[in-house]
Amino acid sequence: MLTRRKEIEENLTVTSSCCLWSFRLKEVNLLIGFTPYQSLFAESVLLKIPGVSYCYFTKRYPRKVIDYRRVAYTNSKLLSFFIFVIWVHWLDYKKVKVNLYVPHSASLLTNYLVFSGKFNSVNIYEEGVANYHDAYRNSWDIGFLKRVASILFMIPYRKFSGHITGSNEMVFGSCYASRPDLVVNKDRFKAIVQCNVKVEARVRSRDPRKILFLDQPILTAKFSKDVLVRNWLDSLSKKDFVYIKTHHDTEGRLGNLLFLDSLDDKMPVELLMEYRDFGRVVSFFSSGLINLKLLYPDILCQCIDVPGVTFSVDGRKLSVPEFMMKFGITSV
Repeated sequence: MLTRRKEIEENLTVTSSCCLWSFRLKEVNLLIGFTPYQSLFAESVLLKIPGVSYCYFTKRYPRKVIDYRRVAYTNSKLLSFFIFVIWVHWLDYKKVKVNLYVPHSASLLTNYLVFSGKFNSVNIYEEGVANYHDAYRNSWDIGFLKRVASILFMIPYRKFSGHITGSNEMVFGSCYASRPDLVVNKDRFKAIVQCNVKVEARVRSRDPRKILFLDQPILTAKFSKDVLVRNWLDSLSKKDFVYIKTHHDTEGRLGNLLFLDSLDDKMPVELLMEYRDFGRVVSFFSSGLINLKLLYPDILCQCIDVPGVTFSVDGRKLSVPEFMMKFGITSV
């Protein structure tokens, strides 16, 4: 277990950086992402696309499954953003053909790039759960300060409606997804490419008494998250050991749960399960839960219902258990 964990930890460190001005490439791939899962999924996308690839990720970079270059190699988010914007404008100035790969179009970093019409191709890769339901809004917008930044850096944000990917606004080149048959708005992509996260399970057997709870932000007016988790915990056996894996956008404790160490907690759960022997994973409607069901058939994946939360799929409203059942996940 320690050997595999060390291998994963070493692979999380990427040492390549890019030279902004010296290359003479005529065409490049540009991948952008915002969550640990998106960086993990991007690894599989990198293996499928030919040519020279550059990456810009805000929370974690893809492992070196294939050679690629980082747009900005600095720990400063502000400086990274500044370098990224200059680099994008430099590509435009030098007339470099860019094939863009993004999870959605609702970010300050992706919106202008998607809708500018300046790129050779614009493609979507799996954001998480959003690719599989009608993640619609009447208006996808950003806050005042981000809008000011978009104007100052000459990447003006364009409000749009419909699906978060932007597929109601334009037709994309390709959509890279782990479950192509369940993708919504299929007719808005010229091609849908199956792409799976690469894992290498080293666990010989899993312990059904060891349970991992995947935290995630949820909004419901009927019940607090604490109540939902506490009710579930009360139904468990005293012989069960329940750990929590915190979410990068949530804070605080939930019930009397055991914590993972820092490295395990920050690692994408899809990689964590390569060497941890949890026999059961529970969450609400986490994309991690959906991914584990596909990647690790020997893990029992279950969801907790969230009263008041529904998913719309092609116009049909589904409860959390009904939606998760589409992925083979049962209720607790």
